[in-house]
Amino acid sequence: LTRVALSYHWQQDGASVVYDGARTQLPRALEAGASLETTIHVEAPAEPGAYELLLDPVREGIAWFSEHNGGAFCEVTVEVVPAS
Repeated sequence: LTRVALSYHWQQDGASVVYDGARTQLPRALEAGASLETTIHVEAPAEPGAYELLLDPVREGIAWFSEHNGGAFCEVTVEVVPAS
């Protein structure tokens, strides 16, 4: 049995920067149509700048969800700033 994890891709100006982001395991199995609220671990790119964070669940060893739903994912624009 494979589990679903929350993960992501980073893009900048339409180009992939990180395709295979860190994983956050779901705290429990979900039935179809169910929902839950959780926190996802995201590692920012090393270089400062404007990026698109593409949230995309993955079923390990099987596929990214976006590969089977017409490329849909949750997209957020993020400004990565230098570490202080």
